[in-house]
Amino acid sequence: MTQKQPIHHLPTMTHAAYFKIAQKVSPTSIPVLVYGESGVGKDVLARHIHTTSARKGDYVPINAAGLSRELAASELFGHTQGAFTGAEHEKAGAFHKADKGTLFLDEIAELSLATQAELLRTLESGKVRKVGDSQEEQVDVRIISATHQNLAHMVEQKTFRKDLYHRLCVLPITIPPLRQRKSDLQYLTQMFLRDFSPQHHLSQNALSKILHYAWPGNIRELKNTLVRSVLMATTDQLDAKDIKLIGTVNPSNNSWEQLITPFIFATYAQTNGNVAQTAKELGLRRSVIYKHIHAKNKNLF
Repeated sequence: MTQKQPIHHLPTMTHAAYFKIAQKVSPTSIPVLVYGESGVGKDVLARHIHTTSARKGDYVPINAAGLSRELAASELFGHTQGAFTGAEHEKAGAFHKADKGTLFLDEIAELSLATQAELLRTLESGKVRKVGDSQEEQVDVRIISATHQNLAHMVEQKTFRKDLYHRLCVLPITIPPLRQRKSDLQYLTQMFLRDFSPQHHLSQNALSKILHYAWPGNIRELKNTLVRSVLMATTDQLDAKDIKLIGTVNPSNNSWEQLITPFIFATYAQTNGNVAQTAKELGLRRSVIYKHIHAKNKNLF
């Protein structure tokens, strides 16, 4: 079991309404459902709830969008040796790893109806049955789930189980998008710069450009933008022209091409050739990633 680590640099948004609610619910074990756009910090809030709780187990995050329909049950509940083709060893699932701790189910809306039924059974009984096993194991897991979709609407459309929805949505918390949190935006900008490159600072024009941008990618886009801007800057002071927003990046610019190309292919390799994940990690459009891959493949022949 790993020791819980404190979350450093919690931004001033700890004083926001949703963090105040989180602080009240933290000592309990009731399920929490976090709503918010992609990149707003749903995982940060979930970790904060776990870290400030009295639970002694681990915080285990699972991205439901990354679970295949075939292996979702195995990832969540584990499997026995020989349970299916490729199951050469017995495996503990996320529920086992989060015993006496917290299981964070991000993008919960992406689970198939079959997996939703298995999840409901586990939540109702407090017991986990590995794939291929007839025995059940008692677990003590606190569930925090998150989504950017409207689960109530999905229930009406019968694409999400009504009984599971009511199990998960004991306490719903909505995190506003970054464009509605200007004070957080300024704080987070300073925090990311301090953590990534303390010698760099923003001019008033650069800060103004950041504050007046809508940030559709929220906190993730802000962080990626600052990393790119620092890497491309020629001085320690970042001016407005140095803040390379997604909408203003010019792929035909040679300095940009020379700088970003190594990062694209390094990230592309790290994600095992996943274009969508590469674009997400770097805060770029998929078309930019495809352009570089196509150019490299063309030069090989």
